[in-house]
Amino acid sequence: MNNIFIGFIFLLFDFSINLGESSISLVPSCVGFWLIGKDLAALAEKSPTMAKTIPWAKAMMVVSAIIWVLNATAIGTGILGFGAGLIVALLTFYVTYNIVVGVKELEAYHQANLQAEILKKAWMMSTVVSIIGAVLSLIPLIGMIVVVAGIVLNVYFMTCLNQTKKLYEMIPPSMPE
Repeated sequence: MNNIFIGFIFLLFDFSINLGESSISLVPSCVGFWLIGKDLAALAEKSPTMAKTIPWAKAMMVVSAIIWVLNATAIGTGILGFGAGLIVALLTFYVTYNIVVGVKELEAYHQANLQAEILKKAWMMSTVVSIIGAVLSLIPLIGMIVVVAGIVLNVYFMTCLNQTKKLYEMIPPSMPE
């Protein structure tokens, strides 16, 4: 689950350099989706939901790489960039939700507490605030408050995910059948 954790750092925390109309992300989402896809493949036999999420993570890796190039070349501005960003956000919510559900399946598979319910609540709060932030971003002061709340909740989600990762790492390896 280490790659999933590191992948989410790439997805949730964006640091960019803006050069005129161009924007170059220093932590591209495509790398995050690639890392997440690696761990999804490793966990697929233990979680059907994680298995079905692999093609989505691969597709998001490609789409986010294309968007990275479009933003870096200033082609991804305007309505094209907004529409692509909205699609990426929705699909990212979907991939993230499936990972959270997959953690619940891992709990059942290993009969271990991975704090899946806490992780799900953290994901839900972060997602709701992200959606509200997108809607209220047009109102400067309220939009800024929601952005700060979103950052705090992303850190909370990552803290919960890190705890889940640590608990998963404590599970003894399965005996070969």
